[in-house]
Amino acid sequence: MPEDVAVHSWLSAGFGTASMVIWILVYFPQLHKSFKQKSVEGVSLAWLILWLLGDATNCIGAFLVGGVIFQIIIAAYYVVMDLVLLYQYTIYNEKSESIESEVKMVMKFVFPIFILIVILRLYGSGSSLGTMLGWISAMLYLSSRTPQIVKNFRARATGDLSVYLFVMAIFGNLTYAGSVLAFSTQVQYLMKQAPWLLGSAGTVMLDGVVVLQFWMYKDGEPPLDSKLGRESSKSYEQLGP
Repeated sequence: MPEDVAVHSWLSAGFGTASMVIWILVYFPQLHKSFKQKSVEGVSLAWLILWLLGDATNCIGAFLVGGVIFQIIIAAYYVVMDLVLLYQYTIYNEKSESIESEVKMVMKFVFPIFILIVILRLYGSGSSLGTMLGWISAMLYLSSRTPQIVKNFRARATGDLSVYLFVMAIFGNLTYAGSVLAFSTQVQYLMKQAPWLLGSAGTVMLDGVVVLQFWMYKDGEPPLDSKLGRESSKSYEQLGP
């Protein structure tokens, strides 16, 4: 094996191992904080559901494109941990109407994806379906952070979220991308890995936004709705007699 190929292989393996370890541990800060607080206030259910769907499609896609067994096992582990986070949400959340509204919002987004998967399963090959699931997984990962970012912005707070989850997710995605790019930079290889690279690189930026929100709202601000209400009240008083 040429020396430069060996270096790239070892570098890719190093980044890959670091990413795997980070992603195995990434769930525990949030699980610990929710358990300790006995609360999931400020946590977006839509974020958890979309994250679960992203991991599920990633797992199925890896299986269909012939991913190595260890890769599939790790992907399945992510799905299990997502379900644990969702279970925690249901037992600590006291607002049933919030759950219902967020589930309805997610279903409107997921239903077209489900139809697309069925069509591809009927008329496409396993490999093409696996690649499409990779792209769908990337879209789900990218869209999953939006509900949480919006929820934080409206509340002007990060509630019972753990900042360590998002910091670790950033490093997990960066090391994953490093593993892919260190292995090869050939166009054909990168095109095959494009869905997973997009999903990891895109979520790094969005997770960075959430981390920034932790810093912005650390001192606490009134929720956006109450601020708008006070401003409207002041305007009314100024217009009054």
